[in-house]
Amino acid sequence: MGQGYAVARLRGLAVVWLALVVSCASTRSANEAPIAPLTSATANDALQQLAVRRAELPGARALMRVQAAGHSFKAQLRVQQQKMELVVYTPLNTSAATLFADGERVTFLNHLTLTAWQGNASELAGSLRLFASAAKPSDLALLLLGFPVSGGTYQATPAGLAHASLGSIGVSFDPPALPAQHIVVDSGTQRVEFEQLDVESTDEPLREPSIPRTYRQGDVPRL
Repeated sequence: MGQGYAVARLRGLAVVWLALVVSCASTRSANEAPIAPLTSATANDALQQLAVRRAELPGARALMRVQAAGHSFKAQLRVQQQKMELVVYTPLNTSAATLFADGERVTFLNHLTLTAWQGNASELAGSLRLFASAAKPSDLALLLLGFPVSGGTYQATPAGLAHASLGSIGVSFDPPALPAQHIVVDSGTQRVEFEQLDVESTDEPLREPSIPRTYRQGDVPRL
């Protein structure tokens, strides 16, 4: 009986060890690191460094405070290649809404009204014009972090971007820095301010959120 108990115990320990190995492999934490400031001496050097940094960026996560349409709220912005996600939080730090884009395709979930909307970024021109101003919403996300994207015109200092024009929007950075710290986006009658609270590069995969079965069809999102 003693030998049988010992064998069973060893088998049990082996199962536990294997489960831990599988768990560690499947829940590997993402590699995150602060985005280092520029080391350029001129505005042209800064633009060249920014282009290189943007090409090497595996992805990024930013916690920010947003002021728009008379409201102030916290949000998390994530971007990875042509994917971006903006999660808006309530004062209780629960998720109020999620806007996800893969290329030009947009999914919007309103967690307060339990509604969902899917469409193209161009359909946001009458409501969230800033997200329809770029070729892809991910371009706007990179711009909010302080990286130039194709299709825009830029003014820079050795520390980073000072002003950008992209489509129908104008973007000001005060002060110029990488990552960006305080950003003002003007788009017609819309004015949105972003204050970056924490920015990290990350290689954590960015996946499209699933739409819960309980959500009904919603309208085009608005500020």
